[in-house]
Amino acid sequence: MSDTTTLRRGSVGDAVVLLHQALTRAGLPVLGDAVHHFGAVTEETVRAFQRRRSLQVDGICGPDTWSALREEPLAIGDRLLSLRRPMLRGDDVHQLQQQLSAIGFDSGRTDGIFGAHTDAALREFQRNAALAVDGICGPDTLRAIQRVGGLADGQISQLRERESFAATPRALPGRRIFLGSRVASAAIVAAIARDLEQLGAVCATDCALTVDTEAARQANERDVDLCVLVQAVVDPAWRCAYYATGRYRSFRGHAIALRVAEQLAPVTTELTAGLSVGVLRETRMAAVVVQLDATSETSDLDGRCRLVAEGIRRGFEDPPDLALS
Repeated sequence: MSDTTTLRRGSVGDAVVLLHQALTRAGLPVLGDAVHHFGAVTEETVRAFQRRRSLQVDGICGPDTWSALREEPLAIGDRLLSLRRPMLRGDDVHQLQQQLSAIGFDSGRTDGIFGAHTDAALREFQRNAALAVDGICGPDTLRAIQRVGGLADGQISQLRERESFAATPRALPGRRIFLGSRVASAAIVAAIARDLEQLGAVCATDCALTVDTEAARQANERDVDLCVLVQAVVDPAWRCAYYATGRYRSFRGHAIALRVAEQLAPVTTELTAGLSVGVLRETRMAAVVVQLDATSETSDLDGRCRLVAEGIRRGFEDPPDLALS
């Protein structure tokens, strides 16, 4: 199974066979399409899986869907967890992060990726629990976490992010923002960047990304304050998405997504979505995905770009109370 093979309705071949097998392992067998054929039934099954995993629901099996299928299903305890290269990913890592956070050990973003923050939190827990400090979550460490977890409640990472969100100056001028796209035109990305710069932000752009997660990599390398991925409308159920999974939600991303959706409300449906797609999950800062309809007239599209920029400004300077709840 390759996460570079994008499959959609009409695709045929061995990759489709692998997709059907992966969906079956995830408890969603494809009943109705030939084993080598990506037909209407396969598309709806992919959509069902995407809805279950808080992915973009487009019925297309691209990198994020392949990645989620590889991680499915993994319960905590199914394997030893530790810092490795490449980093471990999966539901079990997500559960470990949640449990460490709940008992007061900050593992960073609850993103299902076993990185340096998770390693540090795990080792700190092991020191406090008088366990061997090896950075490996095996049976003994897991039992100790679950034993302590019965005495604690709350999400330390959520609390710290909430406090940081509240303490950060509410101002757009000087904020560094990365804007990227692999499908939107350079003119769209440049228009949003221009409007943001007129509002005082400092922008970097790349409208020739090969995959969406490349935006996360560039944003992390540039150490910006916000990552914005611009794409065409593929899921009409929302217009702006932020990172969320389980009980975890990005406060800054949520605030900006809500304000962008409000700005776009006069010209489209005011909808947001909390997703766990790679570009949102893998950034170290707040990130949003904005869907724009590029089929509109140029003047209307320019207007939408201004609305997006204004929504981002309001997300920084006038975040809604809902984003803090």
